[in-house]
Amino acid sequence: MQECAAGLVTVRRGEDTPSVAAPPRVRESALDEDHLHRIMAAFGITRDRVVAHQ
Repeated sequence: MQECAAGLVTVRRGEDTPSVAAPPRVRESALDEDHLHRIMAAFGITRDRVVAHQ
């Protein structure tokens, strides 16, 4: 277990790499366009590279 801002997250050790169980989503709706554009700018990607967002 690891405690983080999302709460307790289960961590498993595989043969080569660790894996984590994703915590429940906090959001249930799409990001507003301003927030999405800031994220795209941070990653240096264009809108057509975004498949989905939440």
